[in-house]
Amino acid sequence: MHAPKTFVRSIELWGDGGIVGVGEVIRIHVIFSDRVYCRGGLKLRLNTKSRAAYESGTGTKKLIFVLKTKLQDATKRLDWELNENSNTAFICETNSHSGSCSITNGKGEQVDLSLVDEDGQFRIPYPLSPEIEVSSTPPKIVSVHANPSHFGDCPSSMICEYTAGDIIVLNLKFDYEISIRGNPRIKVACYDGVNDYVYATFDSDLSNDTNAAFKYVVLPGHTTESLPLSYYYEEIDVLHNNDTSIKRKSTYPTVSANLLPPDPAFYPLKSETNILIVVDAIKVPSIRKLSFKNTTGIYSPGDRILLVVEFDKNVDVSGTPVLLLNVGRGKKGCAFYSSGSNTTELIFYYDVGLSHCTEKLEYDSKYSLVKSHNEQCTNGNGWIKRTSDTSIIDADLTLPTPGSRGSLSFDSSLLLDCSEPYISKIWSPESPGSFNAKQKVSILVQFSRSVVVHGSPMLLLETGTIDRWAVYKSKLNESTLEFEYVVRLGDKTDDLEYWTDEDLLRSSVPSFNLNGGSIMASSTNPVLEADIHINPSHGTLNGHNQPVHLNEGEAEFLGLKIGQRGNDYRLRFTFDQNPRVFQDETGVIMQQSCEYEVNGNEEDRNFDDGFGSAVALRNGLLAVSAPKKKVPKSEIQVVKVQSEASEKQLEVQIISTKVDLELSTRS
Repeated sequence: MHAPKTFVRSIELWGDGGIVGVGEVIRIHVIFSDRVYCRGGLKLRLNTKSRAAYESGTGTKKLIFVLKTKLQDATKRLDWELNENSNTAFICETNSHSGSCSITNGKGEQVDLSLVDEDGQFRIPYPLSPEIEVSSTPPKIVSVHANPSHFGDCPSSMICEYTAGDIIVLNLKFDYEISIRGNPRIKVACYDGVNDYVYATFDSDLSNDTNAAFKYVVLPGHTTESLPLSYYYEEIDVLHNNDTSIKRKSTYPTVSANLLPPDPAFYPLKSETNILIVVDAIKVPSIRKLSFKNTTGIYSPGDRILLVVEFDKNVDVSGTPVLLLNVGRGKKGCAFYSSGSNTTELIFYYDVGLSHCTEKLEYDSKYSLVKSHNEQCTNGNGWIKRTSDTSIIDADLTLPTPGSRGSLSFDSSLLLDCSEPYISKIWSPESPGSFNAKQKVSILVQFSRSVVVHGSPMLLLETGTIDRWAVYKSKLNESTLEFEYVVRLGDKTDDLEYWTDEDLLRSSVPSFNLNGGSIMASSTNPVLEADIHINPSHGTLNGHNQPVHLNEGEAEFLGLKIGQRGNDYRLRFTFDQNPRVFQDETGVIMQQSCEYEVNGNEEDRNFDDGFGSAVALRNGLLAVSAPKKKVPKSEIQVVKVQSEASEKQLEVQIISTKVDLELSTRS
């Protein structure tokens, strides 16, 4: 039986089909019933009168034909076509280049290339599938949008302003895929100081098959003079360079694109979010005002104060600029930049120092905002520039004159108080009273200002033979501490008092013991230690200690008297001017004079002799109070004193007397 000849089973398009531009390379597969062997210039006739040439596949059941489309191949649907007066679309021609042409099977028999039968019916699927269109339509620009790389300075919801260093990308969208060669450019309507235009240049990295991206970098001096940014209504410039073109995309781009953009008079240039763009690379950011984020009030060492420097334009910050503050006593404080870059408000922080005292915190001068290294603040070099993609324009750092509108102190007042808290009063709310063993006595210690306590401070009390400690219990309020003393068996005193060293130089300083803890002025980060000095007990201040009213100058307090001797009295003078209380202090030593001369000699002096305080001296008579009393008593004694001296010396003498109370009572 004779085997059937090898024949064509199908002709198929290689790929997905669709629409391609002229210049595209198209491949067509021809499938046979058996392996075939092709020699010479076999071709496949197409309905565009072009011929697809054999490319590869000999020795297989599939031969591949290729067509490089030209303008004449533009068609709505590409397909194979029968040769005139023939039942096949294949052409096998012998020529000098490819030699003789043949297509045979493995037995050397000629392959049956007919595509229709005797009745004129197609023997293979028809038409060519999948469907493919070859188009010669030139791409055109359907829209233009400006896409800045950041949001910009937007004074309204419809307009954003950009400055030197900003990058604005013009995206030109085409209706067909395009292929761009070289460096086309588009003319942008923006004044550069010489011309009324600048160029946005092609950026391949930002482009894709249907979008051509043109990048415009704003330089110093560029401006649209308050008008929205636009482009010139003229074709994209491809003529400045012979190697530049924009064509419809294909394997071999052939069809040039229509390069005239939409008329901006009817289609204004906007961002994709419908924002108009204004370019102003002339304006320099300046400072509108300064303010505190903290509320008006009194601040202490260790407190942190936040300051706001507001600019009229967004600014970028590099490094650590500082704001130099006037913190009193000729000293300067350092407020360091903290945050706010790329906004109009920069935040600075300032930590109140130990010696920073001023009625009204303010910066030092209108040149106190420093961007470069400052030796006192030990900050590094930096800068403040107008915000842009690559910040270029330096901000004007001139501040409002201190105290004027826009300065720190104009709308708010922050007072820095570096005064040490000191003990202003010690008392017991349970006085008068009588207590027995195991009962608790509350003792209150009031400080001159708010304090914070760490640990368990103690206060030593005069309780008889054995002195006892009152231990810190709690804070009653911001400035008052409560100590607790537990009465023990054997404790005895008629007038409970804190302990005093009753040696020749009386002192109560050791009676307050921090016990490894601390008492500091209240702040967010306490650093100022309280003065826990206590004057010697019974040291009542008498005399002229009433307020003195004056506007300026010195105040004199005449006739002040301290009723007990002591080595380390401290007197504090305050000047109250709301909200600030100024204070000063002085040390006073109340000690004996000419003690040995009055007693005659040391051997004749009794060890337990006590001292009183002089209250009157008249006509050679000295009236002396009873020993160790704070106030004069009825047992006034008149003492005659004789002494010799080489020269006249004015002095107050403390005379020691002793009375045998038992003997005087019997007599």
